[in-house]
Amino acid sequence: MKTLLNKSWMMLVAIVTMSIVACTSGTEPTDGPNTPPVNNELTVKFVNLMHDPFEVTSTDNANVSVKVTVVNGSLAEVVLNYTTTKGLIQADPVAITMDKIGVGYYEGTIPATEGESIVKYWITAKGTKLDGSEFEWDSDFGNYIVTKDENDNPDEGDEGDEGDTPVVEDKCKKLRLNEISTGASLGEYIEIYNASSEDINMNGIALYKNLDYEEPLVVLADVVLPAGGYGVLSAKGTPMTLPEGCVNLGVTERGLASSRALCIELGRDAGATIYDTYTNTINPCTDATDWNTDAVEMEAKFFCRFDNGWFSSGILTPGEKNLDPVTKLKHQKNAALAVADAPYVAKMSFDPTSITTGKQLTITAYVYTDVYSNIAKVECKVGNATLTLSKGEGYAYTGTYTFSNEGDYTAVVTATNNDNRKGSLSQKVSVLPAGTEFASQAAVRLNEVNTDRKYIEFYNTSAKPVNLVGMYVEKNNEDILLFITDNIIIEGNQYAVLACGGKDYSSNDYLYLGSTENGISGKKSLCIEWMATVPEKVRIDAFCNTSDTDPRPKVTVWDDPASVEAVISDLTAGRYPDGQVVNPQYPDKLPNEWVTFTSATLGYSNKSAQRKGRLRNQMTTIAPVPADE
Repeated sequence: MKTLLNKSWMMLVAIVTMSIVACTSGTEPTDGPNTPPVNNELTVKFVNLMHDPFEVTSTDNANVSVKVTVVNGSLAEVVLNYTTTKGLIQADPVAITMDKIGVGYYEGTIPATEGESIVKYWITAKGTKLDGSEFEWDSDFGNYIVTKDENDNPDEGDEGDEGDTPVVEDKCKKLRLNEISTGASLGEYIEIYNASSEDINMNGIALYKNLDYEEPLVVLADVVLPAGGYGVLSAKGTPMTLPEGCVNLGVTERGLASSRALCIELGRDAGATIYDTYTNTINPCTDATDWNTDAVEMEAKFFCRFDNGWFSSGILTPGEKNLDPVTKLKHQKNAALAVADAPYVAKMSFDPTSITTGKQLTITAYVYTDVYSNIAKVECKVGNATLTLSKGEGYAYTGTYTFSNEGDYTAVVTATNNDNRKGSLSQKVSVLPAGTEFASQAAVRLNEVNTDRKYIEFYNTSAKPVNLVGMYVEKNNEDILLFITDNIIIEGNQYAVLACGGKDYSSNDYLYLGSTENGISGKKSLCIEWMATVPEKVRIDAFCNTSDTDPRPKVTVWDDPASVEAVISDLTAGRYPDGQVVNPQYPDKLPNEWVTFTSATLGYSNKSAQRKGRLRNQMTTIAPVPADE
């Protein structure tokens, strides 16, 4: 099974979609050295593989969706495969061509299946590599157990014995907590999803916070949640604008804290019946006395439910289908899953971060599994070796490897549980010659922003190489345009380019960081921040053309035309000289030198461009610039 799960190990409020394509020429030459040849290895990523409804009955068709990204290849067809098993009999696999519903998004339908069957499904991506050869790449498995719908055999049970009390199924058992936002600036809310195939009257349903059953957040009256529908309760007294079809469940004056442990329960009758629970405490069955402790799972601001549990999410979707899981929560109190999940390799880390030949590298992987299985083994394939990683503290598994040759490698960690289900994660490793010295990540600066051609350029102000792993680009305090999870090296005094809005500026003349789906606009306020997470989270640099002098303007400012400092839609904004953040002649007056140019200098020095004017209100750089190497 070839599977590449490229999930960020940070709890970030964002979504990152990279589309890296074959290199083309046509840019002006760079003043710096050429980069090594681009890695043309094919990789296929399957993101957010899930089925809908969450709980499938014998009368339900299961809609399977997935996002597919191909690097160094072209995608021709996406196929949904599934098998059904009842008792000891497994049917032959069935293959269905999936429909493309958006950029990279595909859907297919598994027909209704007999009750008490187990359905296992997986995705096959087919296409062509850069060398013209064909490929087929399979995803990991998804699965569900089909329960017998009460209307599946309507003739059965109509004539019970006289005096028998009919058994009425509680339809509310199929209500699910589906999304929770604790981010005050983005809106605090709780989303509920109807996982059944019929409408549910939510009269008497309550939402409880932190085991407080005496004062629920809300007790609903006659509110009907349609089959497969969403309902949203707004918190902190702030109503929300919801998409068409979403049920407004009202507003509660109480807020949802993200700075301490939080438990949200969906039930009725003062907590006597609980249908579902979300918790971010390290103890899923905690007592009420624990809620004011520091036992917080993580500090992310919003979370969504996916096929195999709760994740911090890359995008808010109140009243709509969840998208892009980022990092799975370790301690969860979920509705029981009858079939064990595949192990989840959440993240990998290297020590040291920047590796040279002859130096021992410690590889650490963080692996989780559900309560229905145990981890049997964790292995890492790197170089010419397959390492067995040893169990460490908590969820960590570690091993060591020494590279004898320089070059680009890929470390692939695969975890196997006792049901022989596997989960994996890969990360690139760039190995430089022995004795190579690396500069701090603070040496790499934003250098040019062009909102017309839609790209962001970076410049390494040091003569030494820098490892960019863990760095990310954030737009307008909200969208993550790029998050670098691999060990990517930018050479000394070299330029790097990130294309935006689906543009393609790949070239051998500079380090190409790929293309994002999100664009950048010069017709309104724009803030670009360059962040680092190794060894700790810090803002390295920023570009900002808002007139608000607050270094982090609020999100509500961004669509206000009056806040635009300079319309740069037909101009290029850049640093002069390259990477310059302090003008030696005016150290007090010009703390962060951004100017506009009449022409673009994509991937090479700004010194040849004609300067037009200086942006007045500029965001102060946080991280100090290293001394010249």
